[in-house]
Amino acid sequence: QSLLLAEMGNLLMMRPPKTKDGQEPWLTHSAELRDGATGLARAAAAKDYLQSRAALAQVANACNRCHQSFRVG
Repeated sequence: QSLLLAEMGNLLMMRPPKTKDGQEPWLTHSAELRDGATGLARAAAAKDYLQSRAALAQVANACNRCHQSFRVG
């Protein structure tokens, strides 16, 4: 499931907002989601519980930062 989130980050990067000022944060947040989800997949595959929890928090924080930036409720 974390690899699906990573792929979603890639797909989000392909569809940035049309406004010029929204593109840079969109791409940054999308890359954070992709990288965090990839790290989560690696930690889960290694059965590293503590690292998996930390990576899951990183993914959730990446989502929350993006939603806050673009004011999604």
